[in-house]
Amino acid sequence: MLNRKVFLLLFLLFAFLFRLLFGLLLYGNPSDDIQTYIIGLKYYCTGVWPYFGPIVGGSETSFVTRIPGALEGFLIGSILKVLPFAEAPFIVLNLLSMGAICFLAWYCHKRFPKFSLFWLLAYMLFLPWELCLTTNINNASFVLFGSVLFFVGFFEAVQELSLGLIPLQPCYAMMGFSLFWVMQFHLSWFFLIPFILLVFFLQFIRDWKKGLVGVVFFILGAIPTASLLAPTLLKFGFERAASGKGFGQIFDLRNFHLWHVILQRFFSIANYEITYLWGSFESLQALIKKSAIFYVYYIFGYFLKYVAECQVFLLILFWFLKDHSRPGWKEFKYLGLLFYLFIWISFWFTVKWPLPHIYHIAYPVVMIYSLYCWYRFVDWKWLVKAVHAIIVIGILFQTAFFLTRSHDYIYQKRDKLQMAIDQKKYLLFDVDNEDSMH
Repeated sequence: MLNRKVFLLLFLLFAFLFRLLFGLLLYGNPSDDIQTYIIGLKYYCTGVWPYFGPIVGGSETSFVTRIPGALEGFLIGSILKVLPFAEAPFIVLNLLSMGAICFLAWYCHKRFPKFSLFWLLAYMLFLPWELCLTTNINNASFVLFGSVLFFVGFFEAVQELSLGLIPLQPCYAMMGFSLFWVMQFHLSWFFLIPFILLVFFLQFIRDWKKGLVGVVFFILGAIPTASLLAPTLLKFGFERAASGKGFGQIFDLRNFHLWHVILQRFFSIANYEITYLWGSFESLQALIKKSAIFYVYYIFGYFLKYVAECQVFLLILFWFLKDHSRPGWKEFKYLGLLFYLFIWISFWFTVKWPLPHIYHIAYPVVMIYSLYCWYRFVDWKWLVKAVHAIIVIGILFQTAFFLTRSHDYIYQKRDKLQMAIDQKKYLLFDVDNEDSMH
């Protein structure tokens, strides 16, 4: 029999290759994906400093802006300088996102020791939203890496949440690094600010000297990522730091009434929510006639849809339970509530629809809260076996998903993309998208 460590390494290799292939073949949002790649490709081809990152817009308004900072273009362009082939940015992205998930799974295993590390990884690496939002070249795909680093640092810096696994100084450095990482990829960095204020407030009222040390290490951690934002702010002014203010408004009654939708989507971040994926079965009709195996995939998807609904219901219901066998339950359930309320309230003042990818940054908080809920059943052997079966079904369903959505994806333009890389002429890849960026 294989040694457990060898088996785990083989599984991680399989998971990485699966996630890489998923990202390469994912339909995603072609215009956003191509635009993200082009920002780095342009820096690689021309050497012109990428002062700005992704374009931010939406169907809700005609307002369009670009996120300040060079991190997106610098990262993708630098990868191409070292590895000048089309798949290289996908490989690095998946190393970052999978590494973040593995780090979080390790942390969750320490917090919930009866949970198998293997099954935690199998669950977390193949969740629908994680595969869709963290495997393909899109600005939002880079958020998870920063989010996990930030919140693990936050958890360990707050006395009531800490397991004592990471010294205090690195925790503050992780938060500083992550804030300016996320800031240059996605406007959801705004959701991190209350947690930064909270952790420093708690530290200063308990020990102001440690609070000052925390400030120093927060700044030291922020220097690598903030240094890529600084040239943009110095050249174009600090006004550009508020690049999303054009989406604001005094009050949005529509989003106020959508509290229940936001709540459901908030909890769906860390479960088998497949509504976004379910539409892909419309394209399966012709294939179903040719192969009976697609009936099985349809059944799996139908099953997971109701598993996700049950998960959301239980996550809401269990919030009202007081006792738990593991420490930190009370703190994490109120932390989850505060995060949800902050998200809901923030949407009162924007025209943006409350789509899940906007607050996917909450993933580490939602995941740990959900694991507290599921840990109540860790000694129910029959239920544990049933959960393992669901995880396997989820992996099989995801296999069907990316096979049926592999059309009009960025990787379909691989020949043009590689030609642009080889000749260092970024316009060979996609002229229309580049024109729209000016």
